[in-house]
Amino acid sequence: MVAVALIPVVEAGAKQVTEEQVVEALGDSTAFLQYVAGTGGEPSVVLVLARGVRRSFQLPTMDSLRAPVERFASLVSAGSPAQALAQRLSDVIVGPAVASLPARVRRLVVVPAGPLYRLPFDALQLGGGGWMVERFAVSQVPSASLALSLASRSTASENGTVIALGDPPFQPGDR
Repeated sequence: MVAVALIPVVEAGAKQVTEEQVVEALGDSTAFLQYVAGTGGEPSVVLVLARGVRRSFQLPTMDSLRAPVERFASLVSAGSPAQALAQRLSDVIVGPAVASLPARVRRLVVVPAGPLYRLPFDALQLGGGGWMVERFAVSQVPSASLALSLASRSTASENGTVIALGDPPFQPGDR
């Protein structure tokens, strides 16, 4: 574990957000992972916040992760599960963070950095062989302040309407 001050979590140009505010807004079943990019030989860091969890873990530089993340994103978008690469990237990028979380955590809010914006976190394979999407609902946001803002919004629709979009498989002749 690398020593990184977690208070306050601040993005350039955004209002200051403290770790206490983030943890309170997320609730018991959600964890917050914020990646801080290290380039030019500097290590990267993932900050992990959840009820009872305030940790940081050192990662390789974002420069060293760029090529494997791009390759993985391309393979996944082409329909390949790329299991070996999914496992390797998971071990490096989310492994220690996920291992530090209590079992009650079922949702992750991720603030990626650098090439991690292209990483399909849902498609990573966790150490026990399961897929990330099987254990967690994963959301990505560009900043802690936006995560806090979205968490404080009401999820109930005022008039009860829903819009749902899909791409169902149609057979020739289906109407």
